[in-house]
Amino acid sequence: MKRQLLLAGDSTVTNRVSTVRTESDYCHTGWGQMLPLYTGIHYKVRNFAQSGLTTDTFRQEGHYDFLLNYVKPNDYVLFQFGHNDQKLPELKHNGRYRENLMTYIQEIREKNAIPILVTPLARNTWHCENNEYNDLLFDYAESVLSLCQETNTPCIDLHKISKNWIQENGREQVKHYFYPGDFTHPNDHGAFKIAGFVYEELKHLITPSENPLAWSDCPPSKIPKFLRENVHKTLTREEALRTVRELCAYFAQTEETPSSDNMEIIVARQNGYLLFDTHLDDCITEKDFVTLLQRGLSGRETIPTNVLQPNNHWKSTLTHQEAIDYITLFENALNYTEDKTSPDIAGS
Repeated sequence: MKRQLLLAGDSTVTNRVSTVRTESDYCHTGWGQMLPLYTGIHYKVRNFAQSGLTTDTFRQEGHYDFLLNYVKPNDYVLFQFGHNDQKLPELKHNGRYRENLMTYIQEIREKNAIPILVTPLARNTWHCENNEYNDLLFDYAESVLSLCQETNTPCIDLHKISKNWIQENGREQVKHYFYPGDFTHPNDHGAFKIAGFVYEELKHLITPSENPLAWSDCPPSKIPKFLRENVHKTLTREEALRTVRELCAYFAQTEETPSSDNMEIIVARQNGYLLFDTHLDDCITEKDFVTLLQRGLSGRETIPTNVLQPNNHWKSTLTHQEAIDYITLFENALNYTEDKTSPDIAGS
């Protein structure tokens, strides 16, 4: 039986569902939706977070009871609230907000599970007059930290980590990681980045003896088997999209996701990967394949420029072996190694 990571929180954590998403910048995405891409197959991630919730309404509206139905001994239950609590006078950081979190800690421990509190994700908010960062959630983050210290509860200080990231990169640069015009809700890019912050902290909180994962230093990757089976074959567009999906698994199929003959196309469109029309039997050009691979393996960040061909003389086709060579080249540039890969890449 897999151990579980169960998530409780608000819109910055929740899963967002869309039929077709053509631009990853224009998506509201919670970091909990991206967490399975890091944890791999060994942990089942169950996300019970919903938009607009507070430490009060998570219980009052029945979400907490639903979560409790799935909690088993030794599971980890992560709580991140504060964005909506701070809007209500009855949920002050040193009042009922703190009391509610205390109650959640006690009740999860009664189920022989492990509560983990997560300080609220920082907003991209700045003072206009002096361009200094405006920390709107400081009091709520401090309340979580003091409560964890008082109750000896594991804590992920996501507020501090994300605030440092925002301040280091600046308001304008960080905007690319949030939904346009929004300073609270990340888009796909931001959710993936923030899930990485949470994942790195989880690696330190879950000890090796408790952890069946050999936590990797980056999202797991593996060269697809079909590429190795016929290394001399010319790579088609369909195979290129399949390669990106299997390597990167941004929208990995889960138990609830039915398989589809068009999954490669759907995933490509959702991630903005479809650089060409849908004649998938045609050969893909070297440049298009490299572009797809860049966006995937780097976690939507920039691969070091010295990895690319300096003369940029792209070929009109490439073989499976040449595709494997590019995968290996990019993985090495990003410090991916075969030893760090897990047996599979699908999320839970």
